[in-house]
Amino acid sequence: MNMHRKSSGEAEMPQNDPLFELAQAERNEVRRSRMFLAGGLTALAMGGVIAGVEVTQASDRVEVDYQVDYIPEAQDAIESVDNTLSNAGRVALPLGLLIVGGSMIAGGSRNRWSSTQLDSDKPSTRSKRVLQVASAGTVPLLAAAGAGMTTFSSTIGEAITTGPSEPIESIAKFAPGESWIVQDDNAKPMVQSNLSAELVGKVSEIATEENISVVPFNLYLGDIDYGDQKYANLSVGLYPESGSAIDWIASDGCEEVPIAIDEASNIPVGSRVEVSGVNAVIVDEVEGTSAINRIGAIMDVEAMGACLYKGADTMHAVAIDASPEKAAEILREANTSGETATVISKQQYVENSEEFWRANVKPITNVLSLVSLAFAGAAMAGAAGARLYRSKRQWAQKLADGVSYSTIRATESLRSVKEGVAAGVIGSSVAGAATPFVGIFEAGLHASVTASSWFAGAAVGILGPVLGTSMKMVRMNKTVNKTDDTRGA
Repeated sequence: MNMHRKSSGEAEMPQNDPLFELAQAERNEVRRSRMFLAGGLTALAMGGVIAGVEVTQASDRVEVDYQVDYIPEAQDAIESVDNTLSNAGRVALPLGLLIVGGSMIAGGSRNRWSSTQLDSDKPSTRSKRVLQVASAGTVPLLAAAGAGMTTFSSTIGEAITTGPSEPIESIAKFAPGESWIVQDDNAKPMVQSNLSAELVGKVSEIATEENISVVPFNLYLGDIDYGDQKYANLSVGLYPESGSAIDWIASDGCEEVPIAIDEASNIPVGSRVEVSGVNAVIVDEVEGTSAINRIGAIMDVEAMGACLYKGADTMHAVAIDASPEKAAEILREANTSGETATVISKQQYVENSEEFWRANVKPITNVLSLVSLAFAGAAMAGAAGARLYRSKRQWAQKLADGVSYSTIRATESLRSVKEGVAAGVIGSSVAGAATPFVGIFEAGLHASVTASSWFAGAAVGILGPVLGTSMKMVRMNKTVNKTDDTRGA
């Protein structure tokens, strides 16, 4: 039995034998060839199937559809993502700058190593030297792209959420008062709210007797056609002042209804348009009544009732220049028939509108922000892993010279902070400068970059490199090995 047992030295000999290594190489080559053959056949099969589907036009009938249950808690969580990222950015950016600044002042090998490529022997250019002082020698474009995308999506989400508030504020110019009588306390421009003419008349009578200003107004969601151009429209119907250009006389009919249109439409005064099929002429311009592809217009409320609502004698709301308590008292006195109506503040009306758009938009734009964070993290994890692999011989030599793994981790962490600060600042700033130009493609969209959206982008720019690099440092000894990577050096 012992005659057939080989010692450990004898067992290793076949693996060092040239014939064994040649046979192993041949087996590996055969294995690779089979993998390429299988991959090629798979690609050919998929290409043939797709070509066949396109030729038969069957792709038009292909649809992936499955029901996903709505979870209110998930919506509540995703709606706050941009705020969470913004708060993170407000902490991460100054902290990162303090770390970078402190390392520059303290100097030391970690600061030098974290700003250079250890595996590169190319002479540094002037721009490279500037970047080595200001950052880690390079600008991580993928992390900067993630930061920019977050700033962009956060800005667009905020613009769509708060944009409809602008027309509401413009209504207040014509209908002053912090108290509004509406059908119910969830009233907003995108939802019908109807008050009968009888109730509106009684409220106006009682308020006038007490010298309280009352302005009934109506809203109409429709379209404006001007030549080949078509706009979604929010028309506000008011009782015009005497001599106003939009004053309408019933005997004039609905052939040339005078309206004032928002200057965002770029339709000149004197032009003839159609408002939901009703012929109208633009007699004046207003501003601040448009938002999110919805051009605002002001018209006589009686013209709106006769021509757009086809005789429906109702109002959207009544603005009362009094406290909510006083407005509620007037409503109780006027509402003898028990009509459904309530008093809310103008601010609550604005909040109702913003909540409507927030629920429609923020879950989508905030998902994009999370995708940007994941993209930046994954991209920087790959970049950090590749950098460690390229410079593993240099790091292994430093390990042999007495440098610890903790020093390597601290150096790479410092590099990730430097890269993150550069990516966050540059990516968010570039996106912030470019985002307002989206207004070219969307009528009435005012995408103003706020500090909140800028910091949200900065958070992604910083967290992406830091988290990505941290993932690659968990098992750094698998990448950098003092014994193996210094062999032959």
